Amino acid sequence: MRDDENFLKELMAIGAVFEDMMETARVVTLLSGTKDDDTEFWAYIAVPQEKFEPYLKIRAQGNFDIADWGEILLHGSGTHPNVEEKQELFDRYGIDADALEQLENLQL
Repeated sequence: MRDDENFLKELMAIGAVFEDMMETARVVTLLSGTKDDDTEFWAYIAVPQEKFEPYLKIRAQGNFDIADWGEILLHGSGTHPNVEEKQELFDRYGIDADALEQLENLQL
């Protein structure tokens, strides 16, 4: 009987950790566009999971404030990050930019 109680406690603890992970889960996406001053930019954005679908709709419409939708992980000028900037994304966050781009192409 004691083992069953311990197992149940461990299972409940794992469930609580999983719930915490789901609440903090974010989707990383690459955004590129034009700023108000007509300069081109790109940014890797971490969007909370619960905001991702509405974010995609807003993104398709155009003009919006990125800070309302997620955290900017890395950004730069131009339309896409270069090799060094992609490496920086990997070094800082462990995110493979090329794999991320392939996933985004599958979703579109």
